[in-house]
Amino acid sequence: MINEDIIEKENEKDLGLLMSTSLKFDDHINSIAKKANKQLGIINKAFSSRKPESILSLYKSFVRPHLEHN
Repeated sequence: MINEDIIEKENEKDLGLLMSTSLKFDDHINSIAKKANKQLGIINKAFSSRKPESILSLYKSFVRPHLEHN
């Protein structure tokens, strides 16, 4: 039998959720918000049209699913 030390991690991803040692979801929420903000930045750079209908359609297609998934 090998004696190995147990390594404590600050966060662990399990079933798509990022859990901290204190069992809070703050890091998970922050990572999802970061992904959504990245998508908004990509939309902002890639599309020159600023029509509300276009932006709303892109938001619903690319950003909102990240926010609603978990």
